[in-house]
Amino acid sequence: MRYAPRKLKAFTLVELLVVIGILTILIALLLPALGHARRHAQEVRCAANLRCIGQALMMYSQQYGYYTSCWAMSGNAGGDFAIWPTRLRVFLGGDQDLFYCPSQDERCRWRKADTAPGPVAQTLHTWFGYEPGERLLLNNQYFSYGYNGWGTYTNGPSDPYKGLGPHVEAVSPEPLYRELKASRVRLPADMIAVADSKADGWTDLWISPIPTAAGEPPGSVHRGGANVLFCDGHVGWYQQRDLRKPTSFGSAEERLRWFANERLWNYDHSFSLF
Repeated sequence: MRYAPRKLKAFTLVELLVVIGILTILIALLLPALGHARRHAQEVRCAANLRCIGQALMMYSQQYGYYTSCWAMSGNAGGDFAIWPTRLRVFLGGDQDLFYCPSQDERCRWRKADTAPGPVAQTLHTWFGYEPGERLLLNNQYFSYGYNGWGTYTNGPSDPYKGLGPHVEAVSPEPLYRELKASRVRLPADMIAVADSKADGWTDLWISPIPTAAGEPPGSVHRGGANVLFCDGHVGWYQQRDLRKPTSFGSAEERLRWFANERLWNYDHSFSLF
């Protein structure tokens, strides 16, 4: 006995529109969750990068007894240039990807074969960890992370830096400012070393709690805040407002919060009354 093949029933236009509408709603519901998961993964990856940089910083300070300065001052040979990434790179097996936060612009990638125009490393620069011919890291460099070289330094020579070290003189054996002895950091667990920068192509390589001083405050790339590496190697997340000094204090509570956070920038764990 033969059975006639069953004819497939085609979707009507109304049914097709209903299916498309349901799929659209599902996608609209899932996209925010997927976006949140992606941002969270990037934040976790960034924190892992900073932990690796923290291990390199600790190895550097243990080997030399000092923290690296942020910059080398040079009136020639390309001008001033950053040295903390190149000095720490040696302790990371040369892995430059660890200096890139995946939440930041691609321009922040520190590439080995950087073909962008600009001065390149000469013999002088190899003293600070550069490879011959590689592009120097300068003030206008896009970069994911900034170094706490100055602390709450604001008033010039009368107010000495309290960060990990601003700069050394590249053409003289005597540094402009002596590099900071590791033993001078009173509480390594409460001393900011490196944090997410604003990554806007201006002073990205160093950070400061005071915008008008040396550098800019950490960025707000992760949930309105930044991942922060401390000198003992641990990483924490802070809102950007807690990492910068307010232009004015609206309340006693705001002033007290700043006093508590100001300590995190200074090797002597000090705060000011102003």
